[in-house]
Amino acid sequence: SFQQLESLLPIFEDAMNNGTRLEDVVAAPDAVAAMNHLKRLTRQARGQAVLSARLEHVLQELARVAEAGIPYMSAKNVALVLNSVSHRQGFDSLYQAGAERIRMLCRCNHKLHTQSLVMMVNALVKRRMLDASLVQDISQLAQEIEPEGYSPQSVAIILNAFSKVASHDTRLFRFMSSV
Repeated sequence: SFQQLESLLPIFEDAMNNGTRLEDVVAAPDAVAAMNHLKRLTRQARGQAVLSARLEHVLQELARVAEAGIPYMSAKNVALVLNSVSHRQGFDSLYQAGAERIRMLCRCNHKLHTQSLVMMVNALVKRRMLDASLVQDISQLAQEIEPEGYSPQSVAIILNAFSKVASHDTRLFRFMSSV
């Protein structure tokens, strides 16, 4: 596992610079994993303009690959990819695609793990992308998770996130109070 940003970036840069399309060598789930790892290494680029620019370019390309695969991603991978860029500017089309995938998963009554739910909600709230219909969809899905599936921390995170949006679902708050 690469722990140095300066060692990891050249792997992607080489693929991008030799005429190969990144999506031909990196699958969407792998792009998600790479973005998540790069997020953890971001601090290494602080105060280094050139390294920061390189990181941003690689993230943009990986996001393009991930976005193309979002319609087929698991809830966990959608949550991971959205969280990997939640504090960065741009990536709006990635967020739009992620929100659409979340809507689809909710409407198909896809069973979620609480960790995926928490990560998705947090990422969407950070970007102010939780509209009333998505709040309702996610709220319904959250209530279908068995109460034993929630930890005190996951309840707190979900309630905190939903308290920050204009549209509230009182059923969710009642459900969470009984967990």
